[in-house]
Amino acid sequence: MAKTPVMAAASGALATRIKHGVNGLLFNPGDLKTMTQHIRYVIDNPEALETLRGRIPEVMTIERYYRDIEGIIRMKIVIDIESLRHTRRDFPNIHINSYAD
Repeated sequence: MAKTPVMAAASGALATRIKHGVNGLLFNPGDLKTMTQHIRYVIDNPEALETLRGRIPEVMTIERYYRDIEGIIRMKIVIDIESLRHTRRDFPNIHINSYAD
């Protein structure tokens, strides 16, 4: 997937995703002077686009999302199994049915 640095007005949803000078460039709404300066900057410094592009985080794919959720579920299962073991140790007369053993 293409990583494209964005130049946008510092308002609305885009402004929450762009970190000025890190992965894009922001200017105040209606501030044509700053917007023009940003355009001139990337024209005069094309390597700046590569720097910004390199700082754009990886896009969350459905496969990565699935792996992350699966990892959280597995971690929760391990925590629950450990909790059952502690309960059995602390209360040996209590019988707990589980598939943990």
